[in-house]
Amino acid sequence: VEKALNTITARTLVVGIDSDILFPIHEQQFLAKHISNAHLETMTSLYGHDGFLVEVEQLNQYIKRFFSEDLVSVVTKYK
Repeated sequence: VEKALNTITARTLVVGIDSDILFPIHEQQFLAKHISNAHLETMTSLYGHDGFLVEVEQLNQYIKRFFSEDLVSVVTKYK
């Protein structure tokens, strides 16, 4: 699995939920560690695995920040 993850070169946003017992945060940490260009965000939620459905504002912030960083690097590259 580590070898396969290491082949991923795309910028990757990994989001985990601190109370998720279906996909525990340590699994998201593993993904972020082994994908070379990954960024990990950890949502705080009382709703476990369904937290991404409830904590929309938190998730939106992570996504906006991820893509705005990407946009800044692209604009800087072509200036």
